[in-house]
Amino acid sequence: MGRKPNNKITTIINGVERQFKPKQIILKGKTLEMFNFDRIRLELGESQLGERIIGDYYRKNIPPGFTPKD
Repeated sequence: MGRKPNNKITTIINGVERQFKPKQIILKGKTLEMFNFDRIRLELGESQLGERIIGDYYRKNIPPGFTPKD
């Protein structure tokens, strides 16, 4: 699960050049078994379940200083 790596060193966000930091989730052992069990039980693909887990995490753990635009 994750994105294909690329050789991108910097990125431009809102006109400011920043260092690019790729992020990837790696599951191993018992965690991977639980993930696959849940994925099969809910009949979801890897990306769909990963999106659901990450969404739930951010709903419960709002980053410090974050204010919604709405």
